[in-house]
Amino acid sequence: MNEKVTLYFYQDENIKINIAAYIDDSGHLRIEGYDIGKSVKKLKGSSDCEYFITVKNDFVPLLKNFLIQKNESLLEAIKNKFNNNRAFSSFKEYLKKNNIEFEQFYWN
Repeated sequence: MNEKVTLYFYQDENIKINIAAYIDDSGHLRIEGYDIGKSVKKLKGSSDCEYFITVKNDFVPLLKNFLIQKNESLLEAIKNKFNNNRAFSSFKEYLKKNNIEFEQFYWN
């Protein structure tokens, strides 16, 4: 299995949020989020919600140039910069700001 890093995790009696990053078998960068619980149902009408961003392998080197400092890996750099409850949204804003193409998907 590919290395996966957790960018953000939170859980209480009303919600569980998990946002993670990994490089898939095709070399694409994936940021995936999954929210579940009563709070999600209240906001979205469904008790769970999945969402992801894919940066195709052609654009991963460009992202590395922007993010990596010192001897860290791309996943470490992403974890160091995007590690709070806005990890998914902040990462998407970062990609847009730096003109890095990506695909996005939401399901609930």
